[in-house]
Amino acid sequence: MNNLRSGAYWVGHFFTIIATIIGIYYASIVGLETGVKLEMIQADRGTYYVASSLYSELESNIERMDESIKLFDKRKFSKDSANKVRFNDFIFQSAKYSDSTFEIEPEILTGISEYYFTVQGLIHDYKFNNLNHVLMIVEIKKATEAFKAQKIMEKLSAYNKALAKSIENRGVNLSQPAFSL
Repeated sequence: MNNLRSGAYWVGHFFTIIATIIGIYYASIVGLETGVKLEMIQADRGTYYVASSLYSELESNIERMDESIKLFDKRKFSKDSANKVRFNDFIFQSAKYSDSTFEIEPEILTGISEYYFTVQGLIHDYKFNNLNHVLMIVEIKKATEAFKAQKIMEKLSAYNKALAKSIENRGVNLSQPAFSL
């Protein structure tokens, strides 16, 4: 009981409480900063993977449309070959459900969306006999040339490279999985 009456006891406890409060404050600030940095890296990494997948899908679709156009230009395109015109939009459709998608520059997303909408509309109209196969390919050729003129692929590639460099500068290796079992 004599310790409770001592001034040194109360002064020591006072400084212990103040030190604890200051320590918790600084730990929470550092923890918050670390958490925010980690969240930013994870968001950027997710955006990189979505944008890379979108680039690959778009590249494949452009190649597919270019092949159809080449057949048409060589006069080897027929109603049967028109039935084989396909457009893969799995990644684009899946990207709608990812928060990372809307981190990609709007100009790029809009260009891709317009191209997909136009080509898929032409294929749809052809399949439901609202458009003949010759006109479908002519219009796909126009849409593909207009898309290439916008240089969306180049912009998406540059965006991916800049994002990858930014992520790797923060110490994350994009070629390895985020975790392993």
